[in-house]
This record gives sequence, C-alpha cells and structure tokens, in this order.
Amino acid sequence: MEESDKLIRMLKEQKGLLDVDVSKDEAHIEEMTNYIQTKHNGEMERWPYQRNCVQIGYRSRQFITDCTTICKQIVEWRKDLVPLQPPQRHERILYEFLKCTDENIKQIEDVLKDFAQQYSNLLHVSNILLLYLSVF
Repeated sequence: MEESDKLIRMLKEQKGLLDVDVSKDEAHIEEMTNYIQTKHNGEMERWPYQRNCVQIGYRSRQFITDCTTICKQIVEWRKDLVPLQPPQRHERILYEFLKCTDENIKQIEDVLKDFAQQYSNLLHVSNILLLYLSVF
C-alpha cells in the first residue's frame, strides 16, 4: 500500500511540474489498491482456517503413523512370545514366559495410553475447527 501512495504522490508531482491530467491514472491506482486490499483482507480471514486444516492434516498423518507403528510392534511382540510358549509345563519356562508377557502387556498399555492421548488431542483440534467453520 505504501507503493501505491508513493506512486500517487509522484503522479501529483508530475501534474504540478508538467501540468498534465493524471486523474485517470490516480483513479486506476486507487482502484487497483482497493482490489489488492480486498483480496488481502479475504486471505487474512481465511488464514486461521487454513492453519487449522494444516495442523489437523499433520496430526492425522502422525496418528496414522502411530497406528502403523503400534500394529507392527504388536506383531513383533507376538513373534517374541511364540518361542517362549512352553511345549511342556516346566515351571521355570512358564515363569519366564509369564514374566515376558507381563512386560509386553505393560509396554502395550503404555503405548496405548500415549496413543489415546494423541487421539484425544486430534479430536479436540478437529472439534475446534468444526466450531470455527460453523461460525463462518
């Protein structure tokens, strides 16, 4: 906008020095300035919505990545447990199997707690966006 003001000032100087009619040029510059300002204001109004969409997209992608990681980890834990399943009922082997199972269950619970928190955060951000959209 400073550029348009500067251009109009220069046109007025030109008018004073050369005694030429610059009214059409001034009107055109003001019209273009108003058009640019209107477009700029529209973009500024859309920015919060666009920012929220990008954040939701990023968090959704992270959520999907976490889902994939959890599924792969569960498959790996299962692979780790299969050889530990006792073919016979030896007490020591059964104890080691249960100990390993308890550790894996604890790890799964911890991962799922983090996962549930991320899912909750994603839903919260999505709800905020929906609320924002309902206002506009």
